[in-house]
Amino acid sequence: RGDLSGAASKYEEALSMQHHVYGVDAQNTNLASTLNNLGNVCYDRGDLSGAASKYEESLSMQHHVYGVDAQNTNLASSLNNLGSVCRSRGDLSGAASKYEEALSMRRLVYGVDAQNTDLAMSLHNLGLVCYDRGDLSGAASKYEESLSMKRHVYGVDAQNTVLAVTLNNLGNVCYNRGDLSGA
Repeated sequence: RGDLSGAASKYEEALSMQHHVYGVDAQNTNLASTLNNLGNVCYDRGDLSGAASKYEESLSMQHHVYGVDAQNTNLASSLNNLGSVCRSRGDLSGAASKYEEALSMRRLVYGVDAQNTDLAMSLHNLGLVCYDRGDLSGAASKYEESLSMKRHVYGVDAQNTVLAVTLNNLGNVCYNRGDLSGA
């Protein structure tokens, strides 16, 4: 609904309750998930420091629970979220590193030839970093791969904002290359 204050209030209440039930020093996936959700609220509010703090705490807890070498979708999501914070802060190297790690983990979990929205998101985010760096070829490649995957998932003739955003970004690449008809 877009009620960030309401969401934050419920997540804080859940976190408080979880600490009461599990203990303040507990480390488990429920706490990690709530921390990640609080990070999302901070990010949507523009509180990048708060978001980074919550995402890092969630990631640390997940590493404690799953192991430092674990590979799973929850860890990949946290890495992706940290990449978004890095990108918003202008740390393109940090963003690329987190997005690459998330993509690699997702490919390991889902399979190299998998086609899904998580993989498409990682590719799209890497395209954003390439674009921000001025690497139009890299951006086009990532956006095209993401778009292909999204069309596979949603259908070739699907009409939705997820596809529209990637098409718009591809249009920006074409425009900046001087390919006005492609744009």
